[in-house]
Amino acid sequence: MDRVLVAFNGSAECCDALKQWTLTHSTPDVTVRIATCGEDCAQGDLDDAVAYVREHGIANVEAVRLEGDGSVARILLADGASWGANLLVAGSTGRGWLTRMMIGDNARELVERTDIALYLQH
Repeated sequence: MDRVLVAFNGSAECCDALKQWTLTHSTPDVTVRIATCGEDCAQGDLDDAVAYVREHGIANVEAVRLEGDGSVARILLADGASWGANLLVAGSTGRGWLTRMMIGDNARELVERTDIALYLQH
């Protein structure tokens, strides 16, 4: 895994996923792209996420704001495919009733649609 796309919106779940992956990854040569959609995340939170990854030995990190039509999951997957990501890191939350008991809507869509390896933190 040399190109890792991190789905990030500043939520506790996304922060946990980023932290857990960062603490368990095995190579400093990885390139990390921390992506948020539109204005979902404050710039300060993105900057903190980049700093956290760098503090843990990964120098090649960038933060991007993605725009596009469709769901957050579709926008992330399109970016991951065009960027050449071979791992997608995401947080999961269930915010509703039975279909969302174990996994949130965006995370569920990522699982259903991705061809990229997925690191999902719940």
